[in-house]
Amino acid sequence: MTTLVARHYAQALFEDAREAGTVERIDGEVHMVADTLFTEPSSREFLHSRLIGRRAKKELVTAAFAGKVDRMLLNAILLMVDHDRIGLYRDFEAEFHHLAHFDRGLREAAVASAAALQEAGRRAMTEALEKRFDKKVLLEEKTDPTLIGGIRVLSEGVEYDNSVAGKLEAFRKALGTGKINAN
Repeated sequence: MTTLVARHYAQALFEDAREAGTVERIDGEVHMVADTLFTEPSSREFLHSRLIGRRAKKELVTAAFAGKVDRMLLNAILLMVDHDRIGLYRDFEAEFHHLAHFDRGLREAAVASAAALQEAGRRAMTEALEKRFDKKVLLEEKTDPTLIGGIRVLSEGVEYDNSVAGKLEAFRKALGTGKINAN
């Protein structure tokens, strides 16, 4: 879940990028920056340290990315450093990515199943979700043996649970309230 502050930074960059026609390119650059800055423990610790001043952090960011990423993105990162918000970068990344997909008419859906989906099942799942959401769906698959059987879909913060484990849990809750749905 993204924070409201990260969403504001992402929205501002997205609007500028859309106006400039660079959303798709900047989306890739946002991910590249995250991979560069936050997968390496030393750079992550440097950026999060309260002992290191903003100026040193901005110099590092500028040296690493000037001329390699769009100036609008670099300015957004420097602004985050200026306001001690660089810790929100992963949320910013997720929100910008979401906005970029939405702009292109795409919707992400994470599908968990007890076993890996076969190609035919993956195709059928994608088609069913595209019909339901009326958008092209980017499917992310996960296996979760605790589901026992069936699937669980998470898309844009809404969960659709059609797993055996989910139905058993709903049944357990219904027993506690005395309200059992025969479906």
